[in-house]
Amino acid sequence: MIAKIEATKAAAPLHNEIAALKAELFAIKDAIRQMREQQALAARTPAAVRARYDAIQ
Repeated sequence: MIAKIEATKAAAPLHNEIAALKAELFAIKDAIRQMREQQALAARTPAAVRARYDAIQ
């Protein structure tokens, strides 16, 4: 029992680091998602639509 507690104490910093890295990864994924949404919205602005239409002509 004591060995298990000691092992848990030793592993705690690693678990904290993994949790922090996961949080950072989710933040990066969210930022990428937001950038993609902004790009999609920008592609639908009247000026962007007109530029694509003019390029086709």
